[in-house]
Amino acid sequence: MRTRDLLEEQLLYFSRDPRIFQTRTYNLVNIEICTHCTSRCLYCPVSTAPQPERIMSNKTFGIILKKIELLKPFRVCLNHYNEPLLDPDFLGKVAMLKERGIELVLFTNALLLSRTIIESLVRLGNTPLVAVNLPAIEHEEYARLTGLPLPAVHAVP
Repeated sequence: MRTRDLLEEQLLYFSRDPRIFQTRTYNLVNIEICTHCTSRCLYCPVSTAPQPERIMSNKTFGIILKKIELLKPFRVCLNHYNEPLLDPDFLGKVAMLKERGIELVLFTNALLLSRTIIESLVRLGNTPLVAVNLPAIEHEEYARLTGLPLPAVHAVP
């Protein structure tokens, strides 16, 4: 079964009977907007079982947001095993969340976290948590775990 067919089947199942959502509270919904990452961390399925590189369209993202309205999620996380900042319209998706009153919980390795993105997230005002994956602070261990050299860290005032 194709991934798209599986997603549509799952969404159809959950939208059939609204009573499914009456007994549960959904504070956080994970939506994987891309399938790849800038790192190849030893402990992550992206490196051990890589998928073809794909990015979710804003149209599909909007359909998913519409379908999960019954869940009334308070927050959305835009990744599971990937780097959401690889999406060229990452900030557009954050804005779509804001339009629906949903906060973003951002998990990132921060390699693509620029001043522009930080300022945009602050301006949008719906990202209360940015969690950075920094698996080691020693150069050799970081390189062993991620397949990359340890990046320089710069403070953004």
